[in-house]
Parts: sequence; C-alpha cells; structure tokens
Amino acid sequence: MVGTTLVGPHPVLPAGAGNSLARPSGPSPDAQVRPGPGLDLVAELAREVPVPVIAEGRYHLAEQAAEAVGLGAHAVIGTAITHPTTITRWFATAVAR
Repeated sequence: MVGTTLVGPHPVLPAGAGNSLARPSGPSPDAQVRPGPGLDLVAELAREVPVPVIAEGRYHLAEQAAEAVGLGAHAVIGTAITHPTTITRWFATAVAR
C-alpha cells in the first residue's frame, strides 16, 4: 500500500494490505511535491493506519531516518541507504563547491 496523503492508503486497508509506504510525493499526477522526506506523513500514517509504516524517499541523513523511526516508522528505505555510490557522489559534490 502506497500513500502520499492519508486519503490515499485507506481504500486498500480492507483488502488486506500488510504495510503502508510513506513517500513524500507519489506517482499520481495530483500528488503534492513536498520538500524533504515527508516526516509529517510518516507521523500521520503511524497514528492512523493499523499496519506497519515504511518510510521511503529523500532520507539523506541518518538523523532523518532516526526521526522517522521515532515518529512510528517500522523501517526506512531509500537510495542513500541502499546505493552507497549515490551518497558518495552527494558528499563529493558538496565538498567540491
């Protein structure tokens, strides 16, 4: 189950969704693009849905991931965690400025 707003995930809950993926912006054309990792959505989903919340997208710092877990996420996934060459490039670009 993927939701970019709290309205998005509710229809699939009765169908037996096993978790909720909190993304800061999603695939639908009407999805709002939010800056940062969408911690407000993580907190909202964790309060409102009866399934585990997985935080995904725009987590560039360990502190952001820790905050998501503190807000109720059961896990945090994303490129910065699963693709070390990407985060290395971010650091190299920042240092070169």
